[in-house]
Amino acid sequence: AGGANLGAPKGKLGDLLLDPLDQYVFTGGGLDPTIINESTDFPSNAATVDPVTLAAIVGNVTLFASRYMRISSPIDLTATSGATPTATPNKGLTVQVGTWTKPASPDPLNLSNSDPSSSDAQINTVLNQLDIGANITTANGAVSLTAPKIQTFAASTIATAGGAATLSAAGPIQASSLSIDAGSGVVTATAGTDPAATSRFLQLSAVTGGSFTASAPDSIQMFGAITTGGGAVTINSSGSTFTTFSTIDTRTGGTGPTGGAVSITAPSSVTTRSILAGSGNITLAGSNLSNNGNTPLLNTLDTTGTVSLNATAGSISSFRINNSSGVTATATNAQGSAIVNLFSDTVLNANTVTATTTFCSTFGSCSSANIDVRGDLGVNVGTVTATAPTNFTILASPSFGATYADERFESINS
Repeated sequence: AGGANLGAPKGKLGDLLLDPLDQYVFTGGGLDPTIINESTDFPSNAATVDPVTLAAIVGNVTLFASRYMRISSPIDLTATSGATPTATPNKGLTVQVGTWTKPASPDPLNLSNSDPSSSDAQINTVLNQLDIGANITTANGAVSLTAPKIQTFAASTIATAGGAATLSAAGPIQASSLSIDAGSGVVTATAGTDPAATSRFLQLSAVTGGSFTASAPDSIQMFGAITTGGGAVTINSSGSTFTTFSTIDTRTGGTGPTGGAVSITAPSSVTTRSILAGSGNITLAGSNLSNNGNTPLLNTLDTTGTVSLNATAGSISSFRINNSSGVTATATNAQGSAIVNLFSDTVLNANTVTATTTFCSTFGSCSSANIDVRGDLGVNVGTVTATAPTNFTILASPSFGATYADERFESINS
């Protein structure tokens, strides 16, 4: 394994680009035939690299593969072996996988099956993805991963100690076992940048950073805690759902009293656990809003800022809201009942609470609008409005006679 010195003691680090069709990063990789037999272990178009080789580079590292990349062994760019000094702050890693299209037969590189008319013509199927199964570590160096698809095959962590961490996929980011710890660095994850991609969802494990922004056209799922130490969290699923299975904590220093704002939007539904925002405002918007925590530690929205909850086609279910200076909750449902259920261990400052339904079946029965607000230390009520249509059609049925065709016999579900 060799090395390259792209250092600039009085300037910015240089860049090294490795650019094969397929690339494999693992301990023992390299072009030395005594380490690995390239012709038998990998296709002739593949290149392999040992993480030790990357660590020996004085400069930023860019790994590019036109079709496929697999990171199987840890990449550690915090130090440069043989350099003086050994520590290499700000040394970053950029990984990019292109979109390769299988050529028309005959394939000059023999990357697809030699007989495209045979039943096993999908041999050597084009992957066009980045597979991650090992840690990536830098010392304040940025890490950027871009591919048609990003996925994990083993639990992994990207740790940058303050460097920005950026993930971008034309299709899905299927990385429920990938954690990101950027310290104070900005973390950004974007899935589904290509409208033609068949899947455009986003999955990640725990995220720590100075702020966190996630977006995808399809569902977004977070399988670990989100921690920003005072930075904002902005999550947007433009066409599906958001679900988190752990806490979102934006409190400065992890304790407050200040904190970053939290904004989560998903048109189908938003499902959260506890959100601890210090003084940051909390905004949740979706067709239905719910909390999947079953204890106060898991189901509390805690902020001294404002809380805005907007359910555009359903209900707001079981939200414990503590310490908020003002709560606005709106549930609107044109296809069923509208429900708002809020409670607090402190005083609940319910500035504006609205539940509205306009739905009546063809048989005359209508849905209800229900509001339940409770606070252990009291409830300060501003405007509370429940609006629903009446069930007059049933009571005015001809079987009851003309005597009952009177609005005094309405059944008002509000």
